[in-house]
Amino acid sequence: MDRKIKALVLSLAVVLGVLLGLHTMATPSVVPATSDQFSAERMVHHLNTIAAEQRSELQFERRMYVRDYIIDVMEGFGLMAEVDGFYVEIVTYADHVQRIGQIMGWSGNWSVGWQSWHDDLEGMKFHGSNILFRQQGRSDTAIMLIAHLDSAGLNTFLEPGSNTYSPGAADAGYGIVTMLEIARYFSGEDLENSIYFLFTDLHEMGLLGAAQALENMDFSNVSMILNLEARGIRGPVHMFEAQVGTGDLEAMRFFRRALNATNAQPMSYSLATAVYNTMPNNTDLTLFFRSGFYGMNFAPIDNLHHYHTPDDSLEYISPTTMQHYVNTIGALVNEFVTNPRYSDPNALRSDSAGVYFPLPFQILVLYSETTALILGIAMFVAVVAVTFFLRTKGKLELRKVACWMAVLVGAVVLSGALGYVVSLISGIPFLFAFMPRVHEMPIAFASVVVSIAGFWLAHRLFVKKFNSKEMVVGGLVLLALCNLVLQFVLVEATFVTLVPLVVTFAGFALSYLGEVKGKPWLIATGLAVPVMLVTMLLVPIVVTVTFAITLGGLAVVTVFGVLVFVALPALCFENERHR
Repeated sequence: MDRKIKALVLSLAVVLGVLLGLHTMATPSVVPATSDQFSAERMVHHLNTIAAEQRSELQFERRMYVRDYIIDVMEGFGLMAEVDGFYVEIVTYADHVQRIGQIMGWSGNWSVGWQSWHDDLEGMKFHGSNILFRQQGRSDTAIMLIAHLDSAGLNTFLEPGSNTYSPGAADAGYGIVTMLEIARYFSGEDLENSIYFLFTDLHEMGLLGAAQALENMDFSNVSMILNLEARGIRGPVHMFEAQVGTGDLEAMRFFRRALNATNAQPMSYSLATAVYNTMPNNTDLTLFFRSGFYGMNFAPIDNLHHYHTPDDSLEYISPTTMQHYVNTIGALVNEFVTNPRYSDPNALRSDSAGVYFPLPFQILVLYSETTALILGIAMFVAVVAVTFFLRTKGKLELRKVACWMAVLVGAVVLSGALGYVVSLISGIPFLFAFMPRVHEMPIAFASVVVSIAGFWLAHRLFVKKFNSKEMVVGGLVLLALCNLVLQFVLVEATFVTLVPLVVTFAGFALSYLGEVKGKPWLIATGLAVPVMLVTMLLVPIVVTVTFAITLGGLAVVTVFGVLVFVALPALCFENERHR
């Protein structure tokens, strides 16, 4: 194929892949308040009251005003409030921190940083107030929504001693108004199953409200919890953690079934749960998990520099993110409360983990860990078979394939080294610690792009030593091996290697067929489709993972980016080794 045509095809495939990848992260248009459907415009009206002022642990009157506002709105929908007031007295700050550590399950020297930030709280007494509403269905089995009333105060990302706090428009204003809108939508409806709405207080003081609710309120009929959080203020709402017994497969089938019936774009990666479990973060749902409940965590994560700062305010809210929030949660609630199958408290339990990832146009790919293993073994066998087939045809040398695999491993290691060096230069330790700062984002994205671009350019250095078939097959074998290893180490991440493996294998087969048949369009298809699909998969994952971890974890992100592409570049090179 002519080089100019090949370059054009490749460029178009990359552009289309990027656009489709970004489409996966698109948020919906805002539904007006005049509609009977879930409406972000109506939610903004509530948020204008709830997030008009700070409501941290120090603003007791403001928090009680918001509490009373929620009670008034919910009672207007025919729901009665169960109010549980409680007090937190800090006799000595060391005892207070120790209690928080026990609640949140922390270990190590975490109390040192807290001591210097908050020792002025000694001798203070805080009043909290949890609120629970129940909408009864024909079955007692319930789905429960949780959001916290308070906004971030002393426990913020601000400098120690700062007297400015967060109005909490997103965290967790988005969650509160989503619950109000869902309560409106289902008010007066004859439901198959029940809905609980729990608003916790003093969340930002170490999940004290959730701990109090577990002690004093009855949740024995709750079989699924949806916790509504925020780590950013815009972008799609991610379902970033699911725990249902020993496996989440049935819960994710419920998730996919619910969103298929709406126009809500599912945004969830099985990889996200694995990453989140390495981080020291906690939500109200964490305490419910420890008490044996099942549930899912949700949050927007884009624009993290607003998180726990005064900029988490009405000025910066994203109504389209709010619309995505209510569309997603509303769809899940609707599926649960209208489907008799969920009257069984064990309906969402599973012994198998799910592997899942979103695609554009409201698609969520979901399959079991068993299916992942079968596909992984099948692809490994197919790659080995093709390798020996081409060997018998004299199209490649096994020694060259092995050498090229060694080169690929070196490239992956170097990409990780680049990420590690960048994190060292920045002064940020190699650690999946909480959330990144805003100035880290351009550095992280640039590092991933440089890693992948450098990897592609490196192919040019070796194209005279290996032919394209040796290079592609070497990449396929490496991907197949990595996929099998991940199956036993981190099954949730296997799609990261399986999808590039499958589409590159298919593209290679088409290119080979086009070469044999003399059909340039088949060669072009074999190049363009894999590049487009892998780029489409990679873009939202890299964006999501980079938003979710600090720059200290950049080595992992760069390794991931290069690993996904190891088998692709050779598709665009000449078919035979240059002599």
